Amino acid sequence: MTITKKDMLTEQEILSRNIIKDVVGTLDDGDDHSYSGYYLDTNGTRLYSLKRVEFAEQLISNSINGEYFHKEADFLNKQLTPYTKSIFTFDYRIILKNIDSDLYWKIRKSRLSHPHLGRIPQSYEEEREYILRGLIKIVQYADPSCSISSKDDLFNYLDKLSKDAIANLGRPWPKVILRKAYLRKNISKSFGIPTVMKTINILSLIHTGKLPFDLIIKNNLDIPHFLSASPVIRVDYKINIMQH
Repeated sequence: MTITKKDMLTEQEILSRNIIKDVVGTLDDGDDHSYSGYYLDTNGTRLYSLKRVEFAEQLISNSINGEYFHKEADFLNKQLTPYTKSIFTFDYRIILKNIDSDLYWKIRKSRLSHPHLGRIPQSYEEEREYILRGLIKIVQYADPSCSISSKDDLFNYLDKLSKDAIANLGRPWPKVILRKAYLRKNISKSFGIPTVMKTINILSLIHTGKLPFDLIIKNNLDIPHFLSASPVIRVDYKINIMQH
């Protein structure tokens, strides 16, 4: 028996339409969840809005050479939920865990939250300090020739890197949208130097304001503040206006 609601589709129902091949990679988490009926499954079955599915299918049909077009592009680009298959989804902590597992666990521990009381107030500053230390270690790992030991050193490094970051990343940069990723299925698990440098290049563009980050956080004070708001970042295609 199909678990569904009016105007909602399950992952299997979306796949059966034979247009979207990777539901999670394209749409991330569902717009709603149905009761699974199994006591160990607290999330239930993911349900996706039919309207969002139709938008995503239209984008696939309208795509040309890796670019997406839609008459409602402005609306779609402003949504918190994605409509195209992600370009790159990363969690800087996966890289850090390979470099310094103790610092990785300190960051994870600082983010623990009580279901009713929330986080301990000082944990926010604690986490940002750990993130800063983690980013310094990540840059040192990827680029051993650099001399970085402080926040100022890190920010100066990102400033300089951002000048070439778009060229380093290639197409379709900078025509991308940054969103929070809620499901971990498509997060990059690599901590090889090319992947780490790709992550650092992206962070340099966020740091210098060359990529819009308002779907994740309204006021990006600095990179630690940004990564505290969302450690897992999903990079999506910016949708182009369809010309009539």
